[in-house]
Amino acid sequence: MEFCYYDGTYSKSSLTIKKGDQVWLMLDRTRKGKKEFHRGTVDDIMLVKDNIIIPHYYEFYYFIVNKVQTKNGLLFDFDNPQGADAKRTKVVHKSWYDKNKHIFPASTWKEFDPEVDYTKQVLRDSAGFVYFQQ
Repeated sequence: MEFCYYDGTYSKSSLTIKKGDQVWLMLDRTRKGKKEFHRGTVDDIMLVKDNIIIPHYYEFYYFIVNKVQTKNGLLFDFDNPQGADAKRTKVVHKSWYDKNKHIFPASTWKEFDPEVDYTKQVLRDSAGFVYFQQ
């Protein structure tokens, strides 16, 4: 899986995970790849995919079985790793997010809700105004 460490800039990296791995396990492995992420625990890091904050307790298998879609296609597509864009998958330190959640793009990030249809999601700011629509 390709991803990037995100702190306003993109530091590309990759990691091998299994479909049945939980998100917290993936985040724990990413901590070893970046010096700034060594301190603290997995709870201090978050996974963001296509403006969706993925909670730690989900398994990647959940997203595959339920075919969770966004405007960009499947949220996690392990069958087509060549089509993956590292900038779509971000590993973010929570302290950075807390300081910058009022600034784009972090202001558009929402926690995953299985009831929401993300294929029709429109990016809005905190006041409800549309950023741009594709």
